[in-house]
Amino acid sequence: MSLKKVKEAALATMGKREALKELSAGEFAKLKLNPLLTARSTLYKAKKTGNVCLLETKTGIMNILAINVTPFEYNVPLLSVDYMFMMGKQVMMVEFFDTGIVRDEAYEANTKRLVEVAQKYSGLTDYEMKENWYSALYSPACTAKSGDFDTVNQMLVDFLDAYCEILERLEPLTGEALEQRKQAVQEFSDNMIDKGGISTDVFVKSLGADKVRSYFDQVFFGTKR
Repeated sequence: MSLKKVKEAALATMGKREALKELSAGEFAKLKLNPLLTARSTLYKAKKTGNVCLLETKTGIMNILAINVTPFEYNVPLLSVDYMFMMGKQVMMVEFFDTGIVRDEAYEANTKRLVEVAQKYSGLTDYEMKENWYSALYSPACTAKSGDFDTVNQMLVDFLDAYCEILERLEPLTGEALEQRKQAVQEFSDNMIDKGGISTDVFVKSLGADKVRSYFDQVFFGTKR
């Protein structure tokens, strides 16, 4: 099994509801983190899902595909998926961040829909989600599981499909609500560097905070693209 198949499944699932336009990641398309670790990013844009970044890293013992979806203009959580192949098993961490969220009736109904997906796969083996400053922003739908390739891959498809279905129904934010949302997303992006994160710390140590901030702003979150 390969990250290529996971990537294809993710793009096909998101692309069936709206077209994803691939953009250039420029100088950030390939980042050398150390002699054994290179990060490769592909960047997409769509009306509803907003900024979509797929980040691949490979080492001798672990291959990871990170999928970061940042819908700036909609009242939904930010979505971050880490799909990991390590030591013969598949692990997937699904994080929904309630960043700049208005907790109205639609939000509650949409959260329930995402929780239903998580519950569908509750029988898979749990994978520890380490406590961090951003844990306070976690939606109840967050989960981390390990299992066989087909099942974990289907869990990814189900989450992405539900998320895109929710976005499809929503009207965009406007006015002050939109500005507050954009500000909250920028603050979240900045805090990942200033306060730290498990993966972010690796990038900062290798590339420096300034370059990682530019990468986040232009590619990973796309807040200033």
